[in-house]
Amino acid sequence: MENFLFLSLYFIFALLTILVVLIGRQRIQYIFKPLLIPLLIMYYIFNVPLLEVNWFIVAGLTCGLVGNVFFMHLEEDEMFYHGVLAHILGYGFYIFAFFGYFVEFPGFHLWKLLLFLPGLLIVVFILYQIRGDYEIVKLAMIGYILGVFIMYIFSIFFLPTSQGGDFWLLWLGTILLLLSSIIIAINKFRKDIPHTEALFLGIYYLAQFFIIEAIIITTLMA
Repeated sequence: MENFLFLSLYFIFALLTILVVLIGRQRIQYIFKPLLIPLLIMYYIFNVPLLEVNWFIVAGLTCGLVGNVFFMHLEEDEMFYHGVLAHILGYGFYIFAFFGYFVEFPGFHLWKLLLFLPGLLIVVFILYQIRGDYEIVKLAMIGYILGVFIMYIFSIFFLPTSQGGDFWLLWLGTILLLLSSIIIAINKFRKDIPHTEALFLGIYYLAQFFIIEAIIITTLMA
């Protein structure tokens, strides 16, 4: 019952956050946005046995919360920089978590190499869009993109013996994070994209849900 409540509130607050951003009531998002990741953490913890909780996942989500708070001020370079660093750290925790599952379920499937292509194309496209004049903020963005891409690679192999829904949910979650990177990078360094923050948040929150749902399924199947 509790896990359904946490998930319902997560999606309700996510929709409310996106809505208030779209209508220009930016200050109202300060009420809902800080609650979203804690709700997802609680949904995860209440869905798996306590001893099976992967605290790297929890740490990664917590860093995502910090990064999103900084991203409330995308127009300020310093806030953007700190937000990017927080997300990079969070993706590092995710990579450690995925590697743990990879060690636990050894194996390899050649067909998964094909899944590299979409992610690689996205990364090449983003790097092309932000080329030139590599100031500190842009270097941080490149680090962010590479962090997501490494996580994407690990997501392909962290369940190498599975072709079930958990694998595809994780793959979908990580590729959505790469797509959200396109929005941030182009808006910050090339040209303004209408409703940038709302687009980013919608993709980001859906991606995080897919990743956590995949981890839950994997844990319960182990």
